[in-house]
Amino acid sequence: MFAFEPKYALLSDQVCFGLRLEGALTKIASNSDSINANVNSESATNISALFTSDFYFNNNEVRPFLGCGTGAYTINTVAGKNDGQLLPDIAETTHWGFMLRGGIEWGHLRAGLEYNFVSSSASQSFKYIGVKVGVLLGGGRFNMISDN
Repeated sequence: MFAFEPKYALLSDQVCFGLRLEGALTKIASNSDSINANVNSESATNISALFTSDFYFNNNEVRPFLGCGTGAYTINTVAGKNDGQLLPDIAETTHWGFMLRGGIEWGHLRAGLEYNFVSSSASQSFKYIGVKVGVLLGGGRFNMISDN
């Protein structure tokens, strides 16, 4: 999983809005027989672009937060390869989804847990949980220097 998320504290230091761009490699499980619960899995790549918001509970050195986001998820799966075919067929679908998350920021370090839900059709959905540890670049508190 790789993510890039520029954010801006618009209303106060406790509320941030941003755009999350993420790529993830996942396994999709599908039940081939619902009675025997035989499970097959295939690899899939997921690329998402979400509008996000985070709420921070305080302005201390350690800041717990909760957040959410919504946007587009593009899922690519390998559909198979025919005889004589050099590369396999890739099926690509784009769906709307949402994300819920929580975690902490400590200085410029961030750790969190994200739940992503993508509805592909009325009978199918794609869900995954991401555990993230990262570094915040830039930002921080803005201090004005005044000449008296």
